Amino acid sequence: RTVSDVRLAVGGATRTLLLAERTAALLRGRTLDHATFQLAVGSLRKEIAANASPDPRVAQAFRSHAAESFLYKAFLAAHASLPAELRSALVPFAQADARPVSRGTESFGCDERQSPVGQYVPKRSAFIQASGEALYPSDHGGPGALFGQLVLSSSANAKLVGLDPSEALKMPGVHDFITSSAIPGLNCVNGPTGGDNLKEKVFWEVNDLIPCNGVPLGLVVADTWRHARDAAQRVKQQYRDAGAVVRDIDDALRLRAVQHLSALSAAEPSTHRRRGARPGLHAGVERLERLPPPPAVPDFF
Repeated sequence: RTVSDVRLAVGGATRTLLLAERTAALLRGRTLDHATFQLAVGSLRKEIAANASPDPRVAQAFRSHAAESFLYKAFLAAHASLPAELRSALVPFAQADARPVSRGTESFGCDERQSPVGQYVPKRSAFIQASGEALYPSDHGGPGALFGQLVLSSSANAKLVGLDPSEALKMPGVHDFITSSAIPGLNCVNGPTGGDNLKEKVFWEVNDLIPCNGVPLGLVVADTWRHARDAAQRVKQQYRDAGAVVRDIDDALRLRAVQHLSALSAAEPSTHRRRGARPGLHAGVERLERLPPPPAVPDFF
């Protein structure tokens, strides 16, 4: 079959919703065969890489591969018949008519005597925010505006012994790499409140014990968001003395980062009396289930 027209949209694998126009243009007028698929998947891979998601929690290679798999499935669906070994690729996990379309409603109680105070009113800006049409400050970027991209830690429960931005600073459009040395006063997110807040740094520093993946180490500043993002990935991090980390619930139980359910079930709840309890609570008493804290561990994940 020959493609007369096509539109390709990619979400999740990219920083913003991507209309893969180059790949779509490549497909128009071509036959949906193996050779065309190889050209299309190569083009799609490049378009995704040019607008890659900065989310460090899922590997970009996995996101790209998932998008390529959907493209492959679209190629198969366009054929009137398929070899037996390929037919299962088009079998949906759940048939479209297996259940009705999901719907949801919201109901908010309101004291009519105090109306309109407390009356539920839909947030109008939510419509364009949910559809992806809303514009934010980073979408505008006037003349001379610079863009920042955080450099996040790539290790947990390890000592940061080196942070080298030299390669990043040589990249096109990069203006600076900002670290804790640029912060006047206390390098703390919420220092005035004291206590454990003093442990939360704006930028973690060389020789710090990094508690988990994803804490900020610095900020790359560049003329475009893409330049800043690409440069942030070139900042070299060096660690040593790595300790145990909690990757899943089995690790957490082994390191006693959490207690097993059998231990929690034996914990006695404590009851706290509070004045002005809400109507419906028995005798103005709220039962707050308080469990003993688990043993402290130096890492979270």
